[in-house]
Amino acid sequence: MTLRKAFDMSKESSGLAEFEKMMPPAQIEAVLAHYAVPPVDQIEVGGGTASPKVVLTTREGRMLLKRRRQEFSLPEVVAYDHSVLRHLKAAGLPVACPLHTRDETTAVFHEQWAFELMPFIENVEPYRQGDPAQVRAAGRALAQFHNATAGWTPEGRKDWRREFHAGANAVTLRNTIAAWEASGVRGEALDTARRMLRLLDRTAECVADSRVAALPHTICHGDYTIANVFFSGSDVAAIFDFDWSLRQCRLDDLARGVITFASWRPKPIDGSSIWSLTQAWKTDMALSREFLTSYAQLTKYAAGERASLPWFVCEVALSMRVRAMRKVLDGQKLSILTIDMPPLLTWLEQGVQELAALGK
Repeated sequence: MTLRKAFDMSKESSGLAEFEKMMPPAQIEAVLAHYAVPPVDQIEVGGGTASPKVVLTTREGRMLLKRRRQEFSLPEVVAYDHSVLRHLKAAGLPVACPLHTRDETTAVFHEQWAFELMPFIENVEPYRQGDPAQVRAAGRALAQFHNATAGWTPEGRKDWRREFHAGANAVTLRNTIAAWEASGVRGEALDTARRMLRLLDRTAECVADSRVAALPHTICHGDYTIANVFFSGSDVAAIFDFDWSLRQCRLDDLARGVITFASWRPKPIDGSSIWSLTQAWKTDMALSREFLTSYAQLTKYAAGERASLPWFVCEVALSMRVRAMRKVLDGQKLSILTIDMPPLLTWLEQGVQELAALGK
């Protein structure tokens, strides 16, 4: 069966009709020509909010084809991420390494993007909200990840700062609020945005680069959340999406873990919806302790880390909403920034310091 025929046959049942504009069949076909893969029998839309993906079914099993965002398609950045994946795989972490092309490369550079073809990890399930065994497993897996990369340098180059850098995102939010004010926006949502900016400014002071530089650094996942960590029973069975893997302070990963694995959300996470991924949450301190103590069983906290963790939680919680504004229409930006935020803001302002006492 030709890929075009497989695409057409899969359209109605898999949502490909709308997806076709993002990754057309001709593009998929051009990329797959670089690989020795059997004919594709079925195509399905993959998950995610930034990088389009398709799941390809062949007689030899399923594969995931991903088109990286342009800023992640630089050869030195691709080399970095693939080096991290190979290193983690060798260390026993459950990751999928890119398949090799006919020319023995691990990516195809086509038009302005880099494409990766990965084996599809089967028989995994998403995190079961509130499951303490899975929370503990997530903490241990993160410690194994950090231990495996602490003293190691990847190939390639990736001189980025962390995605949720409080100082950078405070500048973005300040400029956005100023634009809203100039256009006449008023009301409670704008008041919430100003309140978020005040806390983000305070957070930026507490996680200033000079202070963060003194804390332990390692290769971090950069997006260690329930959207990218999957399970088999009580064990972590797959870790996905290494686009933001980067040498940085390991508290960035720990903060994301607390926010996603040790918190409650009103609705299940849909990894393809930015609204779902950024929905407001309520931290469970018992689950936070499970996550942080499980991590500490395999790697010790350094001086100053526990005291700094609450500010990293603030940084991630606030910055993820600021960054989410990039992925929605202009008329939706104020809403995705502030929806359901006031109760969470109160906790971030008053109660987040409880986290500093956990993980001992």
